[in-house]
Amino acid sequence: MTCHFVLVTGKALEQLLDHRNDLVFLRKVLVGWDGVEAANGKPLEFSDKNLKVLEDIGYWKRAVVAAYMRWCNAVPAKNSDRPPADGLADGLA
Repeated sequence: MTCHFVLVTGKALEQLLDHRNDLVFLRKVLVGWDGVEAANGKPLEFSDKNLKVLEDIGYWKRAVVAAYMRWCNAVPAKNSDRPPADGLADGLA
């Protein structure tokens, strides 16, 4: 499965993290997916209805939230007030 995310930062992310275990979080950060199949093997299109169905699967939701958090930590911060943890000017290893 490949997730397509939108980057949420700052105060908006802080507020959103209060909802990381529910549909509010997923609706805000997940904007698409590839490689998701229904039980019959047919591709499951990204939609609010299908998102709500998958949201009830605890391990799926936890995996998507974890993937989002890893993705956020991997995106170099533009115009950051502090240097990246690896010390490189552009934040890339």
